[in-house]
Order: sequence, then C-alpha cells, then structure tokens
Amino acid sequence: MEEILTAEAGQVLRNYQRARGGDIRKMDHRDLVFIMVDVDFFKSVNDRHGHPAGDRLLQLVAQRLSTVVRKSDVLVRWGGEEFLIMSRSTDPSGTPAFCSRVLEVMASEPFDLGHGVMVTKTVSVGWAAYPWSRGSFEAICAEESIALADAALYRAKALGRNQGVGIVATDAAGKNPEAINLPSVQEDNPPLARTIRTECSTNTTLGASHETTEPIDKTRA
Repeated sequence: MEEILTAEAGQVLRNYQRARGGDIRKMDHRDLVFIMVDVDFFKSVNDRHGHPAGDRLLQLVAQRLSTVVRKSDVLVRWGGEEFLIMSRSTDPSGTPAFCSRVLEVMASEPFDLGHGVMVTKTVSVGWAAYPWSRGSFEAICAEESIALADAALYRAKALGRNQGVGIVATDAAGKNPEAINLPSVQEDNPPLARTIRTECSTNTTLGASHETTEPIDKTRA
C-alpha cells in the first residue's frame, strides 16, 4: 500500500505542479480521495460471540465494500475494524454520494456469522481529498490527508455513528496556504475547513447493533 500511495500521490502532485501559474480551477482534476470505514460497535461482536465471529464479520464487511468500490480503487484493512479506500482519478465532489452508498449497503441486511448468528451492523465513514486544497496543493501531503480522513471518521462517530463526514477546504484555504497545517484543519477551524455530513438514508437506527441467534439444526451435515 505504501508504494502505491507514494506513486499515486506523486503523480497527482506533478499534475498540479505542471499547471502552476495557470487557472487550476479549470483543470480536469483527477484527485485522490482517502475514505476510512469503521464498523460501529465491533467490539460487542468479539465480546459476545468470540474473535472468530469478529474475523468473519470483517471478511463480510470487506466483501460488501468490494461491491461498491471501482476496479481502479484500492481497498485495504487499516488495522482493527477499520478499512481504507483510496479512490483514484476521482472528483472529490462525488464522495458524499459514494459514502451514502457505503452506508446503505452495510445496513441493508444482516451479516451471517455462522452457527445461527445474524448481526445487523452499521459503519461510520470519514474522508479527505488529496490535494486537500486545490489552491494550496502543497500545503498538506498525502499522509496528512489520510490523517484528516481518520479525524473525520472519529467525528462521524462522535456525531452518532452510521454516517459519513468529510473535512474539506474552503475557498479561504486556497488563498492562505501559509495558514494551513494539519492540527488546525483537523479541528475543523473556520475559515480554512468545513465539514460535509452524509447520513444513511435507510431506516436503520444510528449506530445500530442488532443481533439474532437462530437455532442450529444439528441433524444437518
């Protein structure tokens, strides 16, 4: 993943550097977007059903995520119950719609963990683009954009889970590159940064964690 990240971020940066001095706003931008996905209340599955059930849940979550990402995207496990999607050659303005799709697919039906255990789970999503500010494209590096996506993820959890949050640059950020630094934009401090929220459109309760245990037919092979 590190090699892919370095290569992709380098290509994006070179594209912007070549356009330096021109009207960057008119470029056909193909940026990177880093999207963090975290399973809500994952620990409850391990505590109640054991770690094998938790591992099975993560496998199923990865399978569902793979149905919504593009072939050009990169999907990896990012430690614990988190996943990272690196969306390549994309317009960041479409990310809220993508987050909505992720939220809906995850909450659409229960996960079958085997042995009669069915769990309904939601996820929280955080995202940030690279370059973070097109007008100040060298102010935040790709690794810092991932850190911003992680900060956005925890903001989504703090706001109630089962939703997406993006931390994006304002117009003022592009005009004040010297004022941009990771700590300030992580805190979503105006006038440099703003938050975009995406809520799940299904009827699933925010942060839902519903479980059912079906009787096991021991006569089956």
